[in-house]
Amino acid sequence: MPVSDKRGVVTDVPDWICEVLSPSTARYDLGPKRDAYQRAGVPWYWLADPQNRTLTVLRNSEAGYVVTVTGGLGDMLRAMPFEAAEVDLDAVFDFGDEPIIDP
Repeated sequence: MPVSDKRGVVTDVPDWICEVLSPSTARYDLGPKRDAYQRAGVPWYWLADPQNRTLTVLRNSEAGYVVTVTGGLGDMLRAMPFEAAEVDLDAVFDFGDEPIIDP
C-alpha cells in the first residue's frame, strides 16, 4: 500500500520510472522533471524516445543520473532494474506504418 501524507499525496519513491518523450514535453522531462526525480532518490530512470526509437537507462548517483545503457532498433537490451528480462527494442518501437505524431 502506498504511503501518503496528510493531504493524501503519495510520498513513496518508486524504484523505477519510464518516461516516454514527446517533442512538446522532452525539454521538461529531460530538465526539471529529471532533476526532481534525482533529488527524490528515484534509482532508475528510463527514457523511451519514440521519435529516435531509442531507450536510455539512467542510474541515480551522487553526481546525478548517469547513463548505464542506450539501445535502439536492432538491439536486445537487458537493463536494471529488470535485467532478468531481455527487451527487444524492435518490438517496443514497432509502430507499423503509423507516423509518429505529437498530440
